[in-house]
Amino acid sequence: MPRVALTFFAALVASLSLMAAPSTASAETVIESSALVNGYPATLTFKVTVRADSDITDVTLNYAIKGRGTSALDKPKNLTPARNLSTEVVIQVNSSSNYIPVGSDFTYHWEITTADGGTYRGPDLEFFYLPPGKDWKNVSNEFMTVYYHGDRENIASAYLKAGVDTYERIGKQLYNITLKQIPVKVIMFADEAESDLARPGSGSTYDSAVTTCGTKVEIDIILLIPVACGTPDRTDTLRHEFGHTLNETAGEGVPGERGLGKLPSWMDEGAAVYAQSSPGDYESAFTAAARSNRLIPFSQMSVPVSNPNQVGVFYGQSWAMVSFLVDKGGPSAFSADGDHQGRETL
Repeated sequence: MPRVALTFFAALVASLSLMAAPSTASAETVIESSALVNGYPATLTFKVTVRADSDITDVTLNYAIKGRGTSALDKPKNLTPARNLSTEVVIQVNSSSNYIPVGSDFTYHWEITTADGGTYRGPDLEFFYLPPGKDWKNVSNEFMTVYYHGDRENIASAYLKAGVDTYERIGKQLYNITLKQIPVKVIMFADEAESDLARPGSGSTYDSAVTTCGTKVEIDIILLIPVACGTPDRTDTLRHEFGHTLNETAGEGVPGERGLGKLPSWMDEGAAVYAQSSPGDYESAFTAAARSNRLIPFSQMSVPVSNPNQVGVFYGQSWAMVSFLVDKGGPSAFSADGDHQGRETL
């Protein structure tokens, strides 16, 4: 047989063999839709509709929050195998066992398993968690973003400017640090009632007795309201809470780098008040307590005060300690060995 004919015959046999062999391709799995229902302030509901050529036996939601360094898995509570199904995963975001603050930046995807052993990983999706029903806007710089709604652009810009000043004075001049987890996200609510929904709720007597103008809920998330709180300068709330972010960065450091160690409460709160444009009412509370011999024993100041009537004294006394240490030894001595100096001095 001529060589050309042999070549054609061999190719024909190979082609027929491939046609006769069973296909090894996995059954097709398609995510037809994926949606997220924002049930602020309690839940986030992740919904998915899937179809496959084989029964779908398992659905997993894989999600992570940027900057946290961890990921989590969750599954629907009930799932009946089928080739076409719609299901959901509900995540509690503000319960006694789980708290995920607004300002969290989610990445997530679905993972599907079918009865024939096939697996499918859906595309990566993103979601930025803010209270729904508001026209959220923002102003930002290279390390901070302030989110606001309504006619509050001027105060949002003032907060941003205060953040720049605080970073320079506390982060760079006092601690000599650089923020690693950025941007720091500042969520500005209209009032305390609105912000209370976003805070981790305990319903305690302490919470009801203390006005909360701002809270650092994560190293990169600050919640606040645009009011003056203890000083004439309403940006002091931002300075104070951002001070906590800088304290944590300096004290605990970042993975792979050595920090100063976890700061005792007196130093954390004292340095946060020191970050303000003035100590305001906290200085007055400290002065009054000193005159009437009502200062808090230093041995009790390594943990937060539990009595709401002592909050002002605790903050003022903490500020006085930090201010004294900085004035005595200078910024470098304070940031290098503040806790040791405090124990030796007091």
